[in-house]
Amino acid sequence: MRSGSISGFALKTTFCACALAIALPAARADTFTNLGLAIRVAGPAQVEVSWDTATNAGYRLESCPALATNAWTPVCSVTGDGNRCCTNDALLTGQAKYYRVALTPVATSWKKSFGGSDDDYGSSVCCTSDGGYIVGGYSDSQEGDATGNHSQNYDGLAIKLDEKAAVQWRKCLGGKGCDCFESLEQTADGGYVCAGYAFSNDGDVSGNHGSSDAWLVKLATNGAIWWQKCFGGTDEDGFFSAQQTADGSFIAAGYTCSTNGDVSGKHGYQDAWVVKTDTAGNLEWQKCLGGSDWDEAHQIQQTSDGGYILVGGTYSVDGDVSGNHGSSEDGWLVKLNTNGVVQWQRCMGGSDQDELWSVQQTLDGGYIAAGYTYSYDGDVISRTNAGCDGWAIKLDTNGATEWQRFVGGNDDDRLKYIRQTSDGGYIATGYTQSSDIPGFHGLGDVYVVRLDALGGIEWQRCLGGTGADVGCAVAEALDGGYVLTGYTLSQDGDVTQALGG
Repeated sequence: MRSGSISGFALKTTFCACALAIALPAARADTFTNLGLAIRVAGPAQVEVSWDTATNAGYRLESCPALATNAWTPVCSVTGDGNRCCTNDALLTGQAKYYRVALTPVATSWKKSFGGSDDDYGSSVCCTSDGGYIVGGYSDSQEGDATGNHSQNYDGLAIKLDEKAAVQWRKCLGGKGCDCFESLEQTADGGYVCAGYAFSNDGDVSGNHGSSDAWLVKLATNGAIWWQKCFGGTDEDGFFSAQQTADGSFIAAGYTCSTNGDVSGKHGYQDAWVVKTDTAGNLEWQKCLGGSDWDEAHQIQQTSDGGYILVGGTYSVDGDVSGNHGSSEDGWLVKLNTNGVVQWQRCMGGSDQDELWSVQQTLDGGYIAAGYTYSYDGDVISRTNAGCDGWAIKLDTNGATEWQRFVGGNDDDRLKYIRQTSDGGYIATGYTQSSDIPGFHGLGDVYVVRLDALGGIEWQRCLGGTGADVGCAVAEALDGGYVLTGYTLSQDGDVTQALGG
């Protein structure tokens, strides 16, 4: 059984988690035209930036020793009279130093907590064609946004919001067992495809093969079930990701521990599992990927050539897996053709634990992937931060690394989701326990980081309160801002509408 807690992250049992959705405003373009913004080089040892407080706030000055490194470091922020900052950052003899002005978002457009008096989790969010939003997750509450829950266990939860985040409809889907949605996306017809796992074989769930099945549900625009399908065997199976493909059918990925039913070709204890269906959810083909140890797929996306790219984690050193760096887990990237045949695969990381959670094909035909790393060797030999770092990797079309960025601070940090933005940069979310990241609230915060096209950090932000808060998914909104979802144990700070006890 998979739960909403993150491995290695303890949740206080005296609090209840609430699903959390937050929208961030669009960042203003730094064109320096009619913005009252000015940069002045006051001498070889001083740079000053000033701005008009009537039109601008949240600017900061950053420096970089060499443009090729793209390693921008904040050197000042809003201080003093509120519209000026300067640095006495001395230039090294014979070495150029570059400066830029960056903008940190200082407010959210809206924030909402969803759920009831028990545990509720937001696992996915996307912007819908009508300008609103859809949030997917799971809940074991019995009231509030979870009215209609089928049991005392988790139900899959889907909540449709309008452009101002007002609830248009909400659905609890499942049976008497534990049932969850890990992924939810809008489909071409305006409906939705939901993916997760189901232990039930009653209520909204039928066809379960035993234990948990991977669960795929197609919803209409109003949240009504068009069809649902259980995939798997008599052991545990589940999906973490699903997407409608270009031909209107569906691709889904997750894990399988079964060796019967819909599952064939399994390699070891647990395999990454990919399932292709037709437009009605009927199985077309399935692939078990991995080796003799533990393997799992966390996200899958169709690529421009009609194939698929997936990421996850692997402990295996055989079978479909080669290049594992140690006895611990490696992040795993796999490229499949249209029929699910492996074209290439890559293990990424070092001798400690590393994992990839999100992937997307980029505008240039390559890929962006994100997760976390504990290693200091292998592919991540350049990492210097303490503990665990959030990890973003840009790859070319063949899976070769173009650049990588380690984000976070003095404690554990992880990225759960990353997407390329319309301007070619990237937005990512996860969580942080690092107290040296500006705005850190307490036990653990939702972490949002904006990267430019070369992986440079443009801004980063902590969201949450004094409890544990986690970001699970983020999307670019139609107005150029961002909407994210996750879950919170806080009832203070940025969290003002928590419904839990």
